[in-house]
Amino acid sequence: MNSISLQMGKVGPALFVIVFTVSGWVRPDYSTVRMPVSALSLGPLGWIQILNFVIVGISFVVFSFALLPVAKGRSWSRILPVLLFLIGCSLAFSGLFTMDAPDIPRTSWTFHGWMHQILGATVFLLFPTCCFVSSWTVRHSRFRRWSFVVGCFIVVSIFAMKVAQLQGPEAFLFSHFGILQRVAIVSYMFWVITLAFMTERASKNL
Repeated sequence: MNSISLQMGKVGPALFVIVFTVSGWVRPDYSTVRMPVSALSLGPLGWIQILNFVIVGISFVVFSFALLPVAKGRSWSRILPVLLFLIGCSLAFSGLFTMDAPDIPRTSWTFHGWMHQILGATVFLLFPTCCFVSSWTVRHSRFRRWSFVVGCFIVVSIFAMKVAQLQGPEAFLFSHFGILQRVAIVSYMFWVITLAFMTERASKNL
């Protein structure tokens, strides 16, 4: 087990949340409550969030390889490392393909904007999928239950996000879209960190 690869599953998600949280606080033109995390990629300081996406994506890819020996030894489904790998790639490319400005209509989205939306949708689809796969395949019963609960919580958050997008600007959910998205992201990142700690313990018994 490569200890550096394993630590990436702890450091990467934590750093990602810290960076976008601090960036959202210090930028006067940004609303953490209303705006998505990806909007931090826009403007003169957008490079910070772009780099943040790339770094967390790389950390997921590296961590996915750290899971493989434990997955084999513990009869885990190989699907989980693959899903983490795909999430990592999608996150990294989400940084490279920045979103269009929020006030630009969908009919005027650029290629970069469309790619960002597709990659973002992939990420949010795979977040709960990872959790549910773990709830079916991981041997540790407590972590299985934890994974199922987190997966359901993320699904509810994503559903609320979709409802918010269908509502008008004056609606409560629409005006709190940023919070809803952060609930889903932080929940998943915390789940990945707990997965990394559990993997570390499991690897010692191989």
